[in-house]
Amino acid sequence: MNKQKFVALTPNKIIAALMVFIVLVTVGFAFGPKVTALVTAPSSAEAAARAGAEAFLSTDYEKGQSAWENAVCAVSSDDGCKVLKTSYSPMVWPQVAAGSVRQFCQAASAKRTNDTPAAEGVEAHQVWQVSLSCTDPDGNKTSGDVNVVVVENATSGWKFERLAFSEEGAK
Repeated sequence: MNKQKFVALTPNKIIAALMVFIVLVTVGFAFGPKVTALVTAPSSAEAAARAGAEAFLSTDYEKGQSAWENAVCAVSSDDGCKVLKTSYSPMVWPQVAAGSVRQFCQAASAKRTNDTPAAEGVEAHQVWQVSLSCTDPDGNKTSGDVNVVVVENATSGWKFERLAFSEEGAK
């Protein structure tokens, strides 16, 4: 003969169960967002790639070349800033000024495509494909390209180095 057991729900058991439930909900609300933020937060290398691509492609001919260079150099490694001023700026800025380009870019997504660890005398590098949405001051979309970005792990952390050739992103 099977004996069935019944659990009597006494007021003390109901109160204890409610207390446990309240504690679990409180702990979930207190620590849940922090855990979620840790899991979903972009890496510092990704943040550097996004910031570099945004700064490099956000151009405003009215503010001038030095303002653009300063904005890019603020998120760049020392080498990246030198490359910008000696190579990219002389090539890019005349076209920006001639075309009266004013666009502001926001990174929509980023995907790492290559990771090169540090070696003797060489900093670690990563290559990222960054998708951007760019608009003019009136809010009209000007472009939505995917750009290949190289970041380097400098002494102060990950920094934008340069826009890369598309072949580098395919590696």
